[in-house]
Amino acid sequence: MAAVLPNAAAGARERAMRRARFMATLRRLHGWLGLWGAVIGFMLGGTGILMSHRAILKLPVSKGEQSSVQFKLASPPADPQALALEVAREFGYEGREPRIKVEKSREASFNGVAVRQPERWELNFTHPQRQAKVEYIAGNGYVKIEKYDATALGTLMRLHQSTGVSAFWVLLMDSVALSLMALALTGTILWTQMRGSRIAFAGMLLGAPLLALVFFGMMI
Repeated sequence: MAAVLPNAAAGARERAMRRARFMATLRRLHGWLGLWGAVIGFMLGGTGILMSHRAILKLPVSKGEQSSVQFKLASPPADPQALALEVAREFGYEGREPRIKVEKSREASFNGVAVRQPERWELNFTHPQRQAKVEYIAGNGYVKIEKYDATALGTLMRLHQSTGVSAFWVLLMDSVALSLMALALTGTILWTQMRGSRIAFAGMLLGAPLLALVFFGMMI
């Protein structure tokens, strides 16, 4: 009997040490996850507040420059890709792959008369600091370009929305989002370890946002 008690006490101490090591590791992980998302999280939170109140605050998000021009082409382009190369070279959009939309030539009724409409091309170049929309009617010697140049605040807002960003920025935002999810999970585990009886309440706390997401997803 005397031998059993020391073994039981040693086992309890070992379990307590394992739990203490686990909690220490979890606290360190929780801290590093918070540090990783802190800077970008602060930027996203600040721009999110500004975006919610931009109509009231009348924030300057674009520069006051000419927003639409008619650009004369050297010659009618052979295809949308050739047009994209020429516009990118002239206006500094090299390295940006535009979204291309092509409306095929079709018959349209105008004042009771059937009129053949030429092919129409639409190109969109996007960048966090600027954006250009290109409209071209096949065979025309001019192309219409509408541009948007963002201020520093406008750039931050476009980064918040991931507008015109690179794959690196998308992956960076994914890592921050995953770190916030892990932060919520580790925080909940740390909280429940304080009192085991609160595990059921923690489950309800985590389940409520999930149910809300499902509900709003069904409403959309």
